[in-house]
Amino acid sequence: MTSDEITMAVSLIDTYCVIDSLQYRMEVLNLEEIVSRFVQAILRDGINKREMSDVMHDREELNLRLLNTLRKIETQDGIQYVTIQL
Repeated sequence: MTSDEITMAVSLIDTYCVIDSLQYRMEVLNLEEIVSRFVQAILRDGINKREMSDVMHDREELNLRLLNTLRKIETQDGIQYVTIQL
């Protein structure tokens, strides 16, 4: 839901590569699902703060903001985000 209370269906593709396989697999089962859910949470947070027209017209900027947010925490999971595409 956007800040102007419009419900939207948004698709997202995220691409990442594993840079530290031990850290990536450290005692966490199904990390790919955890990473996917985390990316979805970041996306929801980014959309909740914007009006629908901003989401529709500023996708490039939103992609970049999401990617920058994910890059701040990526190394803790042993991965590196490559692309985010709404």
